[in-house]
Amino acid sequence: MTEQEFYKWLGTRIKNLREKSGFKQKEAAKKSGISPQFLSNIENRGHKISVYQLNKLLESMGFSQADLVEDDSEKENSPSLSMATI
Repeated sequence: MTEQEFYKWLGTRIKNLREKSGFKQKEAAKKSGISPQFLSNIENRGHKISVYQLNKLLESMGFSQADLVEDDSEKENSPSLSMATI
């Protein structure tokens, strides 16, 4: 998996968790302190996100980094990269 493929996968997982939590994009962005446009770019274009921003975003929705990879339906599509490589 390339770096770009990883960030696209990550954006998709963030979007899935956001939708699962019931947050609209604008609400999740505001709650985590990032712009709605930046969140849109992360979810739809695979834009890079720092670990700090990722943690703030996930925590604001009630999730952790572990939740990114714990969904059984996503296990076969999860990357072989560890979170430490972000």
